Amino acid sequence: CTRVERDFVEAPSQMLENWCYEREPLSMMSEHYLDKSPLPDELLQAVIKSKLVDTGLLNLRQVFFGMFDLICHRSSEAVVTETLWKELRKSISLIPQQEGCNPTAGFAHLMGGYESGYYGYLWSEVYSADLFLAFQGRFLDPTMGMRYRKTILAPGGSLDGMDMVR
Repeated sequence: CTRVERDFVEAPSQMLENWCYEREPLSMMSEHYLDKSPLPDELLQAVIKSKLVDTGLLNLRQVFFGMFDLICHRSSEAVVTETLWKELRKSISLIPQQEGCNPTAGFAHLMGGYESGYYGYLWSEVYSADLFLAFQGRFLDPTMGMRYRKTILAPGGSLDGMDMVR
């Protein structure tokens, strides 16, 4: 359980995901698994260039999950989740559901702490982009790291996420 608001809680981890697509941190955290040699430059470049591959579809998928979650929890009547899932998936994510499966059974975010809050993943991406911009060109700057630690991580849920980012 966390006291950090749902639409901010994912921002720190999502911000760090961006580091995997920047030359300096990527080259520091990667190596060949056997001989420990650094990744070849052309492979580093390929990883960096791949950052935006399928982002449109990934975002549509997140919108789909968020809408499914919100509709299930805001409805005053019983929701046939399997039907709703199928309709929303086709209309939002543009990828029809495969027949004969019930993906709602595996959508763990529907209950267990994220009720009506799945949209927070996408909203946290907005926060994470702002946080990441602050590090541009200064990924290993200890002053920036300490500022991030004191301003974002240390307060935890005691401050509003948007206020911390400002």
